[in-house]
Amino acid sequence: MTENTGSGAVVTTVPEILYSSFRCLKHPGKLQVFHALCSQEQSTTKDIEVSTNLSLKVVNQALREMEELNLARQIGQSQPVTSKARGKVRAGDWDEKFNLYSATPHGKIIHSFVANYNPEKPVSNLSGILDPKDVVESFATLGKEEVNLLLTKFRDLYLLAGTLVSLHYQKQESAASHWLSACLRGKLTGDEVESFLSNYAGPEGLVVTQPIQRNFLERAIIRFAKLVAGKERVAKLLSKASYSLTTRGATIANTLAEQFAPTDLGVNENFLRPEKIEAEHGELGQTIIIRLLVASGLIGLTVYSYWDLFRVARYAPLNTAELVADVIAAMIGSMGSVFWATMRLPNLLIRISYWISLRRLTRKTDTG
Repeated sequence: MTENTGSGAVVTTVPEILYSSFRCLKHPGKLQVFHALCSQEQSTTKDIEVSTNLSLKVVNQALREMEELNLARQIGQSQPVTSKARGKVRAGDWDEKFNLYSATPHGKIIHSFVANYNPEKPVSNLSGILDPKDVVESFATLGKEEVNLLLTKFRDLYLLAGTLVSLHYQKQESAASHWLSACLRGKLTGDEVESFLSNYAGPEGLVVTQPIQRNFLERAIIRFAKLVAGKERVAKLLSKASYSLTTRGATIANTLAEQFAPTDLGVNENFLRPEKIEAEHGELGQTIIIRLLVASGLIGLTVYSYWDLFRVARYAPLNTAELVADVIAAMIGSMGSVFWATMRLPNLLIRISYWISLRRLTRKTDTG
């Protein structure tokens, strides 16, 4: 079977039951019977006979062999489950009962694997096997340590995908541990991020660990904070390491980014570069145009309101309604322009700069 080593399990032989199961299902008729059995929670031999158009003798032989291989189990006797099969029972034999079978957990896994197998997409072969209902049901047959191991692996898979996508959307694809903790919505603390990524760090891994370089002013502020708040309290707020993607990690992250939105992987987009997300989804140019139109509208409203206010005040000072409308419009335009300039202008300039850099990179690529 397998032998455990320090680096993992080493396969020594193929499990006999697995080999025998696939050898049994290599026969087209037996595979047909097996598929009919797995398509229902429970089926009688008569149901399978009617759905497959095989003889009852062949169905019984196939099911007996599958029972020996733990692919199916007999759970009693019953009248046919489907109305179509009941209609095929001979007149006078209505009370006759047929053997009732269901697929075993092992059989369901084999069936899901065979039904969903795609040699070009290996991971997709797990989609049927990892059905939540079947997985949770199988927990009853496992020990506590095995269940905890499975849950930890599923959790690590989700967190690793989120971390790689978070790094992909950072400036220079690099971020500190506490920043990554915020990207993951606090599912891991900064220290936990460092411990978690240590399993995937290194030149042959997915991320590269780098010490954080702080300038003189930052070090001075940290020393002062330690004197005021305490060394241990400040240390909890500081990241010990920064992470960037390796070539392999960048390839995986790019593939994930093409298939999933960051929120699908539990990532908080407020801590990512929105311009890069928009560029990869083909929305950057549209976002820039919309924000420029909003800015133009606010500026135009402000300029026109003040111009019309002075005009009315000079030539029609008694036109109170128009004066009030101009004052309100001027206030809205002025406050809107100030708010937009402080809250939206920096992001717009960043988007424009990123768009220009992409255009230059495209031209260099086309020229090269």
